[in-house]
Amino acid sequence: MLLLYVVPYVLMVTGQTAGNYWLYFALWFLMGWGMVGIGTAVMRDANHGTYSPNKKVNSLIGRILEIVGSYSATWKIQHNLLHHTYTNIEGLDDDISSIKLLRFSPRQLWYWFHRYQYLLRLVFLYEHDPFLDDGKGLPAGIRLCSTYQIGRKDAHGR
Repeated sequence: MLLLYVVPYVLMVTGQTAGNYWLYFALWFLMGWGMVGIGTAVMRDANHGTYSPNKKVNSLIGRILEIVGSYSATWKIQHNLLHHTYTNIEGLDDDISSIKLLRFSPRQLWYWFHRYQYLLRLVFLYEHDPFLDDGKGLPAGIRLCSTYQIGRKDAHGR
């Protein structure tokens, strides 16, 4: 993921894309995917302490976030303290109130498209393999995040 960000950056900065706008935008697009990969996989796992059993390796890899313009200490505070302390609690977890496309809490407003949000999870999230069966009749990608239950209306019709 780091190379997917760094290589296009170096090619663009050194002028290899001069005059070729299609190549420039293709490399810019690849850089974006590299940033997503760094933020959602490599850096996230390291800052959670699960990238390596070695704490120093996790600390080093977690600092990769600084390369793409963010700050790992801020991420640790926002994600590990604020998000994990108040996971999916409406009004306290900023991660669930920032997007209406997905519904993470039964207390959030229900829209008709939430019925299909489990399909978005299968497409967009890297960490859950949708083809593994969890033994409960649902693909693991649906069961692990519990959006299957939350995507439907609750008892109050919300």
